[in-house]
Amino acid sequence: MNKYKKILKLFLKGYSKMKIKNVPYFKTSLKIDNNIKKSAETGWLTTGPMVKQFESEISDYTGAKYVVAVNSCTAGLHLALAAQDIKRGDYVVVPNLTFVATSEVVEYFGANVVLCDIDPKTLCIDVNQVESIAKKLKNKLKFVMPVHFGGYAADMKSLLKLSKRYGFIIIEDCAHALETVSNVGKVGNSDHCSVFSFYANKNLTTGGEGGAVTTNNKNLAEKIRKLSLHGMSKSAWSRFSDKGKWYYEVDSLGYKYNLTDIAAGFGLQQIKNIDRLNEKRQNIAEKYNKVFDKIPGVSRFHFDKKYKNARHLYIVHIDKNFWSISRDKFIDKLNELGVGTSVHYIPLHKMPYYKNKYKLKDSDFPKSCSYFDGCISLPMYPSLTNGDIFYIEKVFLRIYNEFKND
Repeated sequence: MNKYKKILKLFLKGYSKMKIKNVPYFKTSLKIDNNIKKSAETGWLTTGPMVKQFESEISDYTGAKYVVAVNSCTAGLHLALAAQDIKRGDYVVVPNLTFVATSEVVEYFGANVVLCDIDPKTLCIDVNQVESIAKKLKNKLKFVMPVHFGGYAADMKSLLKLSKRYGFIIIEDCAHALETVSNVGKVGNSDHCSVFSFYANKNLTTGGEGGAVTTNNKNLAEKIRKLSLHGMSKSAWSRFSDKGKWYYEVDSLGYKYNLTDIAAGFGLQQIKNIDRLNEKRQNIAEKYNKVFDKIPGVSRFHFDKKYKNARHLYIVHIDKNFWSISRDKFIDKLNELGVGTSVHYIPLHKMPYYKNKYKLKDSDFPKSCSYFDGCISLPMYPSLTNGDIFYIEKVFLRIYNEFKND
């Protein structure tokens, strides 16, 4: 109670009279620089030399031997499955807590999505449940697609052991995890496929949309590259540059998933600053931690500091028994007071498509449901200021004063 009284005393000193400030959920750091001007001036706008340079930079950063830049993480996940001969009726394990793109690419092939609950400490896939599913499905289980949630890596050491034991292929969804290090090393540096997102709000963006597939498997990389551009034997740059030839062949049914030079130009602008920007994210997370360690009824996640967290998201969890309002009303109050928020994510089993197709219910996923009932994602970007964080703290204290259960 002494802790509560101290907080209330602070609030009464003036927090109730605070001026409303706008702290958006996301801000970009993109600029129009020489890379973009160069692409426009030369007239080469689609996949070309800038994409090649960007792929080289991603290779250097992740340690992966091969990188294929694509126009979205969804495209990359789709290609990773297509290049490894997924078949109709195959079974693919996907975490229940992820964006729908992870599962929808499985559905494209007529394969079966098997949703797996989460580890509540990491918010990543529950490896014990993965093994239970693998034992049940045996050789019917073809792929497991772990998601490095919010920037913290799944337990890759255990998943790799299970992959060898049960014969399934791993495809890592690294949409949140460009800077992440797992318990087996740098995310993206592996013999299987790792797929990254460079969407507008990611730690690195290629101007709004974009992604990349990394692997140390040459044959797999070559197949993914060919499938990413209609199954053609040559890219436009290879055919129309000064040294190119016009002839090409199509020997596979491919897709239109290539990244443009304009997009790669934005990526090159950001990759050179990625460590500096991530250091700012780490500092912001530490400041948030200090704030939420002292506000009752709100908890944060305690991730193992041995492994680098990309800090794409900062999520707090509301104890519903502590408050007189629901999580959704809590979000409304934050928004009314100028604090941008999001929710990551609505568990997939709650989506009508999956719920109805696979006959799923909340009791199948108790950990996901418990997390979802109280989760709130807060602003997290390098330009977030100390003043912004202090304002967010004041807003939480104001809500505490008004809506805590007596």
